[in-house]
Amino acid sequence: MRRWIANGRLFTPDGKEAVGHLAVEGGWIADVRFGPPPPPAEVALDAEGLWLFPAFVDVHVHFREPGQTHKETIETGSRAAARGGFATVVMMPNTDPPLDRPERFRAALRQAARTARVRVYGTAAITLDQRGETLVDMAALARLGAVGFTDDGRGIARSDVMRAAFRLARAVDRPILMHSEDAALSAGGVFRPEAPPIRRGVRPWPKEAEAAPLFRDVLLAAEAKARYHVQHVSTALSLEAIALGRRLGADVSAEVTPHHLILTAEDIPDVDPDTPEGRRRLGPYKMNPPLAPAADVDALRRALADGTIDLVATDHAPHAEDEKARPIDRSPFGIVGLETAFPLLFTALVRTGHLTLRRLVEAMSVRPAARFRLPGGRIAPGAPADVVLVDLETPRPVDPTTFFSKGKNTPFAGRVLYGWPVATFVAGRVIYADPDRVPPSALRRFGGR
Repeated sequence: MRRWIANGRLFTPDGKEAVGHLAVEGGWIADVRFGPPPPPAEVALDAEGLWLFPAFVDVHVHFREPGQTHKETIETGSRAAARGGFATVVMMPNTDPPLDRPERFRAALRQAARTARVRVYGTAAITLDQRGETLVDMAALARLGAVGFTDDGRGIARSDVMRAAFRLARAVDRPILMHSEDAALSAGGVFRPEAPPIRRGVRPWPKEAEAAPLFRDVLLAAEAKARYHVQHVSTALSLEAIALGRRLGADVSAEVTPHHLILTAEDIPDVDPDTPEGRRRLGPYKMNPPLAPAADVDALRRALADGTIDLVATDHAPHAEDEKARPIDRSPFGIVGLETAFPLLFTALVRTGHLTLRRLVEAMSVRPAARFRLPGGRIAPGAPADVVLVDLETPRPVDPTTFFSKGKNTPFAGRVLYGWPVATFVAGRVIYADPDRVPPSALRRFGGR
């Protein structure tokens, strides 16, 4: 049965904005029209005043299952993704135990099939136990559906291991996703040297800790003719490494997170890290890699705008509140991001003129789907009906107490944002709907849950 979403704003095939109408049938987009709407009897949802985008795709999330389900589960993480407008996510393998063996990877995908609201894909580790020494069975893991390989959360120190990893990944036609970190340089570090808490005795984390292995890896990727994806880029120096790799002919892509595009090292509170209040306030600003100074953030914004950085990924990293409030050297790295990613970037970059709306949608949907060969990423007849309706006009503050994620660890609490998703569809089914904006009749017609 064909059902129409009518009167939403869309990008036309030539990149212009227009009111349009989208027909869903059998989980697929059956038709896209501009001009007069379909007959009222055929309209299942009137999207007047809302934008209709291809649903977002996040290639970097941590759902903590197995082993740390007090932080997040695949079910709760997928609900957070749906609320944030994401139809597809890619899980990282640094669970407990890590997804480094076929039986573990298979079990994680089966759990996702049972409990997830969105399309969930997985990466597998590069090395056994993520120790940076012995390569996993990439061929077996690729056959099970691994979309790539990463030891995310840890760098790999040994160049011989990385060379072998690139060569094997090319043989199985999968990308290497790299958390670029030289642990000998970052050891014990928390914030970049420009952050105010460094003056209070917190150990610094130099920018070279990210860039040094990245320069090595682009050389190895070029030599192996392998696909290479750089995770959570945070410095201008790393952008130079990416440019070098491309000049050498390496197939290199890169992601950046919302927090690295919006916050700077100078934004970190200048508070005493040894007091309970100081720990509580600093915990949400501890992330890996650390927040960079303003000059680096400006470079990242320009790189996203001009395409040097291909895509946005959240690095959604939920933690329990008491864990983030530990002494800063023992507080875990990371923040949540799925439920706030698009509003944050629309408000901070699009509304201020740093980025076009079309480029933001491309970076959050089109490019990640294409780079990782995932469903979605486009609105066209024959494409999966993975779409999101977004309200760009109504402001709302970030309220972590309402998050669907188990994690509430965000430095953006209370920030007023525009661009909140109203409804998310996967294969034509409503998987999230704002109850104040989407009538029950529409939920019924789109199989909402």
